[in-house]
Amino acid sequence: MRMTITSLPSAHTDGTGQPTSAIASDATPEQPAPVFVPDAVHDFTRNRRTLRMQIATVRDEKNGGHILVFDDPKRSRRIDDVRGCLVRIHSQCFYGEVLGSDSCDCDAELRLALDLIFQVGAGVLVYLHQEGRGAGLLAKAHGYAHSQREQVDSYASYAAMGLPYDSRDYRAALDILATLPLHRVHLMSNNPRKEQAFIERGFQVSPVRLWTKPKSDGAANYLESKRSGRSYGSDGWSPDHGLLPSAVWTWMTGYKWIAIGSAGLVSGLAIWWFARDAVCAMAIAAIAPLVVERMWLRRGHPVSTWYLARRDIRRADRRARKAEQS
Repeated sequence: MRMTITSLPSAHTDGTGQPTSAIASDATPEQPAPVFVPDAVHDFTRNRRTLRMQIATVRDEKNGGHILVFDDPKRSRRIDDVRGCLVRIHSQCFYGEVLGSDSCDCDAELRLALDLIFQVGAGVLVYLHQEGRGAGLLAKAHGYAHSQREQVDSYASYAAMGLPYDSRDYRAALDILATLPLHRVHLMSNNPRKEQAFIERGFQVSPVRLWTKPKSDGAANYLESKRSGRSYGSDGWSPDHGLLPSAVWTWMTGYKWIAIGSAGLVSGLAIWWFARDAVCAMAIAAIAPLVVERMWLRRGHPVSTWYLARRDIRRADRRARKAEQS
């Protein structure tokens, strides 16, 4: 039976006039059980698409943050879709999201996840204050310095500083998510620890890989260290192009060069047909592919990025329908 999430009030009060919000997982008899109660509800526009956004707070000393629920009631796009809901659980990254670092993929993954949510029309973003994989901003900065001095990755730097490579905990946020009518989670993440945390909490999970092209050699090396040491996106990998299912990447590589070649061929033939100038036609045919590659294929989110993530979502939808039929 399909469940329907209704519009929640924009704020609740605790009797003193102060708004209450989502509560952390370690509830006591005196403390209410964790539940999603939005602090505010408003429309949010991104890339000329407007969705309703409900935001609540995850109260936890080390793993707190916010849960943002996006949906489109006017088009009946809600998070309680029986086929599943897009969910991104994201850790804050000051270096990537504020400073624009070329050494990580955090900002690119967050933007792609939001692109997918707004394309589909519904989804959940869990944004947690877990800078430096839970170690904090200063520890992350010391790790950067150590990595540059010793030419090692951040995992080795954390070990040298006596820190766990990942101290994040997702239970407080997942306890609140469990109160939402999520039939199945399309988890937009390449991190196996996040997927396992959802499964242990009782969610049905279908992973959706987030492919991002590394901005630099350092970012490519960081992605490679995650793949080799932490099993991030281990099925299908290219250090030059990020996390990719190998069969799809083969197709997309061919698609890329077919598009480039076609642009040159069509442009050259058009010039030759109308101007009857063979030299000009050959020049245009040589220049056009470079223009296409620069203006289209090298943009922040090329076609292949959207295609690969949507492919995982479609596969998860088919599995959900088969499960319902059986």
